[in-house]
Amino acid sequence: MAFIHDNFLLENNTAAELYHGYAADLPIFDYHCHLNATEILKNGNYPNIARVWLDHDHYKWRLMRAAGIEEKYVTGDGDDYEKFLAWAEVLGTAVGNPLYHWTHLELRRYFGIDEPLNKRTAPSIWERCNERLAEEAFRAAALLERANVIGLCTIDDPADDLKSNEELEKRPDIRFRVLPTFRPDKVFQIGSPGFPEWIGRLERASGKRIERLEDLEEALENRCRYFIRFGCLTADQCIEQPDFTVNDRAAAEEAFRKAMACEEIGEREKTAFRSEVMQFLGGLYYDLGLVMQLHLGTIRNVNGKMYRMLGPDSGFDALGEPLSIRRLMPLLDRLSSMGRLPKTILFSANQADFEMLCAFAGCFPEEGVKGRVQVGAAWWFSDHKEGIECQLKAFCRQGLLSVFAGMLTDSRSLLSMSRHEYFRRILCNLLGKWAESGEIHQDKELLGEIIKDVCYGNTVRHFNFREKR
Repeated sequence: MAFIHDNFLLENNTAAELYHGYAADLPIFDYHCHLNATEILKNGNYPNIARVWLDHDHYKWRLMRAAGIEEKYVTGDGDDYEKFLAWAEVLGTAVGNPLYHWTHLELRRYFGIDEPLNKRTAPSIWERCNERLAEEAFRAAALLERANVIGLCTIDDPADDLKSNEELEKRPDIRFRVLPTFRPDKVFQIGSPGFPEWIGRLERASGKRIERLEDLEEALENRCRYFIRFGCLTADQCIEQPDFTVNDRAAAEEAFRKAMACEEIGEREKTAFRSEVMQFLGGLYYDLGLVMQLHLGTIRNVNGKMYRMLGPDSGFDALGEPLSIRRLMPLLDRLSSMGRLPKTILFSANQADFEMLCAFAGCFPEEGVKGRVQVGAAWWFSDHKEGIECQLKAFCRQGLLSVFAGMLTDSRSLLSMSRHEYFRRILCNLLGKWAESGEIHQDKELLGEIIKDVCYGNTVRHFNFREKR
C-alpha cells in the first residue's frame, strides 16, 4: 500500500466516510498565507523542485540546520540539486515531524509520486518532479487551481502599493482571488532602529505628513481604506507578548514623539503607545467590517548572529512563554465597551494557551454573530497532528466546533495547500473516533454538515468572501 493512500490518517470507517463524503472535495479559501502576489501574477514555471519547495520555507531550513547541513545548502548559493539532495536526506529521517507528512502529501497530490523521499530516491524524484514542473499545467497559478483554491489572503505592509493584487483581479485566466491583508506590524515596533524610516514610507504611501499620534492614526486609516479598495477582508497583527494594560493617551503621544526624535522610550510609554494604536485599529476594523487576526506568543529572531546575516523570517524564531490573559483582556474589553469590537481570531503558537484562549474568547459574544471572538487554527509550531487535535478538542470543550472558522496554511510555498487536506483528515478522524467510541451520536449527516462548515462554509461566511466572477 502507498504511504499516502485514500484513508491516510483515517483510523476507522466512520472517519473515512466523513472525509470522502463531506471534506475531500471542498474548495479552499486560505485566509492567512505568505505567498507572493507578484509571483502568482507572473504565472511562470519553476525551473526545478528545489525552487518551489526550498526557497522560502523556514520550516525546512530549521530541520536542515538541525541535521548540521551547511548554510550554503540551506539559504546560501549552493547548487539547487545539491540543496534538494540535502533536504531529501534530512526528510528521510524526519519521522514524527509534520514535514514528513506534508512533503509526501505534496509529492502524491501534485506529482503522483508514492515512494518515500530519502537520499536513495532523491535523484529519481528530482527528475520526475522537474519534468512535470516544465509543463503548462504546472505554472504558478495552475498549482493553486490544482489544489481547488478559490481565494487566498496575502500579507501586506500598509505602505505596499498592492499593484499585483489589482492586476490579478483583472486577469480572466486566473480564476481564484488573491486579496491583500492589512498587516501593520511595524507600527508596534516603536523604538526599533528602523521605525522612523518606516513612518517615512507610510507618509509617502498615504500622502500625509505624520508628526503626531493623530497623524499616524489618520495615515493608517487612509491605507486601510486603500486596502479595502483592492478586496481586503481582514487585518492581521503579529505581536510577540501582548500587553494592553496601559490606557494613557498622553504617554502614547510622548512615546511617538521620542521615537521620531530617536530618543530613549520607557517601557510604560511603549505599552501605552501599542495599546492606544491597537485600540484605534480595532475600532477601525469594526467600522470597516474587517476581521481582526491577532497572532501571539512567538519570540522573533532569537539568534542575533543569524539575524544580522540573513534577516527576519529565516527560521530563528521560537515559542514564547504562555500568554497573559490579564494583559490581553483590556484591549477586547475596551473595544467591547465602546461597541466596536470586530470579529476577532486569536492565535497562539503554544498549545499551552489553547484552553485558556478558548475560554477567554467565549466572554465576548454578540447576538446574531457566530463565533464573534474565537481561537484560530493550530499555528506555526503547533500545526502538526497532535497540535491540531489539541486545538480542536479545546475549541470543542470551551465552545462550539460548528462555528470554527477553519484552517489556514501560513504558507510560503505554492505546494503547501495540501495542508488543508491534512487538517481535514485529522478533523474527520477525530469526529470518527468519537462517533465509533460512543462519545457522540453516529449521525453522519449532522457531522458532515459540521465538517463542511469548519472546512469551508464558516470560513467564507466569517470573512464575507465572494468568489471571482
